[in-house]
Amino acid sequence: MTLETALARIRQAAETGDTSLDLSRLGLTALPPEIGALTSLQELDLRGNQLTALPPELWKLPALKRLDISSNPLTEIPPQLWRKTDWEELGLRSLNLTALPPEIWELPALKRLDISDNPLPEIPPELWRKTDWEALGLSGLNLTSLPPEIGALTSLQELDLRGNQLTALPPEVWGLPALKQLDISGNPLPEIPPELWHKTDWEELGLRSLNLTALPPEIGQLANLQALDLSSNQLTALPPEIGQLANLQTLNLQLNHLTALPSEIGALIRLQKLDLSGNQLTTLPPEIGQLANLQTLQLRYNRLTSLPPEIGALTRLQELGLWSNQLTALPPETGQLANLQTLDLKSNQLAALPPEIGALTRLQELDLWSNQLTALPPEVWKLPALKQLDISGNQLPEIPPELWRKTDWEELGLSGLNLTALPREVWELPALKRLDISDNPLPEIPPELWRKTDWEELGLGRLNLTALPPEIGALTRLQELNLGRNQLTALPPEIGQLANLKTLQLWNNQLTALLPEIGALSSLQRLDLQDNQLTALPPEIGQLANLQRLNLNGNPLTLALPRALLGYEIFGGNAQEIFRFYRAIWQEGRTLGEARILFIGQPAAGKTSLVWRLKDGSYRENRPSTMTVETHATPFGDFTARVWDFGGQDFMHATHPFFFSARCVYVLVLNVRQTYEQNRVEYWLRTIRAFGGDSPVIIVGNHADAEQHVLDLPQNRLKRDFPNIAAFVQTSASENAGIKSLRAALQEAIESLPHVRVLFARPHLAVKDALEREKERRDIIPYARYRDLCAQEGIEDEEDQKALLALLHDLGVALDFRDEAGEPLCPDGVLNPNWVTNAVYRLITDQELRSTAAGRLTETMTRRILKDYEPWHRNLILNLLQRFELAYPAAADGTLYLPNAMPQDEPPAASDSAWSAALTFEYAYPELPESVITRFIVRAHEWIDSGQVWRWGVLLAWDENRALVRASAADKKIEIRVTGQENTRREMLASIRAHFAAIHKTFTESAGQEAFPIQEFICPAQYPSLRLDYHKLLTYERDGLAEIPETWDRRVIRLNVHEVLNGFVTPESRREDRERLFPEERRMKKEEDKSVRIEVHGNLEGGNIIIGKDNQVKQTIHGSFNAGLSPEVQDTLKQLTAAVQAMLKSMPAEQAEETRDNLEHLQEELKKPKPNRKWYSVSIEGLIQAAENVGKVGAPVVELAGKLLKLLG
Repeated sequence: MTLETALARIRQAAETGDTSLDLSRLGLTALPPEIGALTSLQELDLRGNQLTALPPELWKLPALKRLDISSNPLTEIPPQLWRKTDWEELGLRSLNLTALPPEIWELPALKRLDISDNPLPEIPPELWRKTDWEALGLSGLNLTSLPPEIGALTSLQELDLRGNQLTALPPEVWGLPALKQLDISGNPLPEIPPELWHKTDWEELGLRSLNLTALPPEIGQLANLQALDLSSNQLTALPPEIGQLANLQTLNLQLNHLTALPSEIGALIRLQKLDLSGNQLTTLPPEIGQLANLQTLQLRYNRLTSLPPEIGALTRLQELGLWSNQLTALPPETGQLANLQTLDLKSNQLAALPPEIGALTRLQELDLWSNQLTALPPEVWKLPALKQLDISGNQLPEIPPELWRKTDWEELGLSGLNLTALPREVWELPALKRLDISDNPLPEIPPELWRKTDWEELGLGRLNLTALPPEIGALTRLQELNLGRNQLTALPPEIGQLANLKTLQLWNNQLTALLPEIGALSSLQRLDLQDNQLTALPPEIGQLANLQRLNLNGNPLTLALPRALLGYEIFGGNAQEIFRFYRAIWQEGRTLGEARILFIGQPAAGKTSLVWRLKDGSYRENRPSTMTVETHATPFGDFTARVWDFGGQDFMHATHPFFFSARCVYVLVLNVRQTYEQNRVEYWLRTIRAFGGDSPVIIVGNHADAEQHVLDLPQNRLKRDFPNIAAFVQTSASENAGIKSLRAALQEAIESLPHVRVLFARPHLAVKDALEREKERRDIIPYARYRDLCAQEGIEDEEDQKALLALLHDLGVALDFRDEAGEPLCPDGVLNPNWVTNAVYRLITDQELRSTAAGRLTETMTRRILKDYEPWHRNLILNLLQRFELAYPAAADGTLYLPNAMPQDEPPAASDSAWSAALTFEYAYPELPESVITRFIVRAHEWIDSGQVWRWGVLLAWDENRALVRASAADKKIEIRVTGQENTRREMLASIRAHFAAIHKTFTESAGQEAFPIQEFICPAQYPSLRLDYHKLLTYERDGLAEIPETWDRRVIRLNVHEVLNGFVTPESRREDRERLFPEERRMKKEEDKSVRIEVHGNLEGGNIIIGKDNQVKQTIHGSFNAGLSPEVQDTLKQLTAAVQAMLKSMPAEQAEETRDNLEHLQEELKKPKPNRKWYSVSIEGLIQAAENVGKVGAPVVELAGKLLKLLG
């Protein structure tokens, strides 16, 4: 869709004398002067282009009366527009207008005007004085009220007030005699004025996102209503009067809480479009079959297990969406849908299709992805109109040969079907343009694939490809190419010939470099390079001017990028911002030359003495135990190491997730005078693996002061089990023995860290060095001072300064914690990491807190412990304690509870006998980090039952359900038991498990699930002591195994896989678990709207405290227990809403509408008792995509949306 398309349309209009021309959304940067030849043109649509100016020929078109220039980056509205006095309709939406000229009110014929989504400070009063308006678009203008003068607009027929801040509507609105269409969606109205229902001549009503919980009977009086939008509300039922809307043609009810439809729905005989997606419907009433004119029926994301036979009466139905329900079969009556063109059945539980499907002679698209089909009826191959078919992810033993004999396929989805070969007939299908053969055990890609040059989309993921042939360059029409999860080490130079390629997925390959030819992909919009072996990018990649998304996560880049720029694991970051940061490094960069060394181990192992021996050679007898984290800068050859000395007391272990990370050297110090078990060798090694990944480890046997005390370890076995062990060294700090060997081992380990040779831009390093000097003088460095330091090095752009500060935060040079709105937690400036960590450790190691206070930290205690901190700074530290999930608020007076400091004894209510009949789920760990249970307690504190909480567990209450969650350090497991109502126990268990999944993610992402395996077990109450591996059950279900044998009580029992799983976990939750456990399912699956669900992975090292992405520390609670969202989530959502509303003013109309929809869907989903993660993830991704496309103005939305996703877990 380019200039050529526009010229073709202009030529056609000139030849035929058309009076209307649509040139919207063609990406035009200039309007061709040929437009001046269209002397008959009356209506011109230029919305959503990139026009910065309009040609003079436009104003000379004699017949032009209706013009829409919305959503273009015009630098100004040409004055000629106002001098043309015969306008009848003007579209001026999203033009960044701050004022309207007086001439607009003097246009005598102007009757229709849209000025929505402009940053107008107010509506000029002249608008209300012009009384002959027929249509007004006033959405997104932050209106808080409407004047009574609106009552004079007696000709007004259409009024769009969406997305304002109206809390009331003036009574004059209801007296407008001609008003037939009204949209008040997304306004904070406390209620719908009853006058709305009393005005009975409405034709269209937009009542979306108004927190409606019910509809009044008076709705039945709106007999003329043709379109009604009630989506994103909280409706649980529809009144029977809904059936009186005899003229209704469109009804949107998606994203409500409907569990059933009234029989009166069948009276809507003129209804053409019905959207019920995202409700809780389990059945449809038989009256659904009375909707004889229905053309579109959307039922996605409900809980339907069957369809009524009356569905077959919908003979005019063209589109039926049943994605993500629980259907096991289709009724034979489905074959009566004679006009059906699209049938979406993906993500159900269908085992077969009825032969009657062969009667759907107009069916063009059939999506059967992810069902349990073992065969397809032969009638499918006889469907004459069928052009698109997706049978991916089913259990077909083979592809029926009839598929290949049907020669008019345009699109085929054949992924995950265990194909070992493709017949030659596939290459002879003349119309086939889109093919997905991913995830099949094909020994090779047939060469015929590359010879067919008219492909538009190809899915070639997970095929073990090691190379691509040069012939790929001939696929010049290709727009989407998925090569994810292969074994590619390089791309051929011919890849640069794919001039029309828009999406290129190369995630999870073995690419070590990209060729310069990548820069020739001028149409590329999305490039996914996640999880490769790239250390650098070619400068030519910066030529990709249309690239919007670039995913570089999981690559060992030797160029320093703030992790905030890299974006989310699957989604990636803003390509153009990444390129801008890279350019500073390309021009002149040098290596960082710094590393972190963490000394860890049991108390009294001699860690501090070794650190001082390395630092300056000193030694002090009877040095007191370290009760905090001490840091020292120490040179090692060409490098500088920041040495961190950790106290080893058990109660300090809960802080490990916030200090341990990858990209470090770990020194595990053992006391050779103690046993292997006393030194807890494998506990520490597994903890390092959990939080430090494959970082090198040096095991030091200290106190080797006499010949009888030597380092005695099973070294070969340890190196086999923990291959990241770099060396074993024996030392004596008191006798200065082995220190040279330790220093040499450390220097070798430091040199092995890839990041120490990462290139930094020279100005960035200069600012870093300046901040290091500033920290010697103060603990809080004012932001103004930081900006001055940047300006001195030529970094004057505010966005560049923010990006650099994010990078310095990652490195732990200075901490810049941000709140949900992206504002600094400490407005005084950036923080010295030592100042923060010192305060945190002084609090958590306080003797009173850990004894008589039993974990209750009062304001008085805080003043005593942090007496040298300012009051505001004490509050900041307490805030960080909560955000690090070390504490939760106990009262409004500032008192906090620290689970790690609570008594260890559990209450009587936690006895096994009280929970014998409970739903039981267990986690088993190779080593149980204490932080897992303490962080969970913090996350779930709002649901603690009567204060029953202890160091190792908690009792929770939620509606009519109760839960026991406790950890056993000895058994290395966490046990979850849930009692109460049968129909809601699964939901409470799912909510609890969601918290643990979020916690687990923070360390399995560093180590990998294989390196730190966490087992999950289902424990059926009817079989005491039987533990069923949940991961295996999911695999059995995925592979279609119906029953499994188990041994219990010395006998074999047969268990139905579905029945066992259904008793504990909903099908929807199981799908999410499979995506988590089997990443290829998540990455390969074909989403209906081509979007990718976001997963937030990875942490940042903020002052060597691990925090969330984008300088956002890890969140505590997410509102998953149906008791409302946590205050932090609510505040984030409020901030995000304001940021999106501000961004809408800079967006093209169509994108603004879509963005507004995403925001409203998100808001409504989060109002539900149990928000659906798929729905809110898709909405959040949509907001991020939209924000990235508008540049700087979208930055707050990106940050807030990312934060919200992390808060939600």
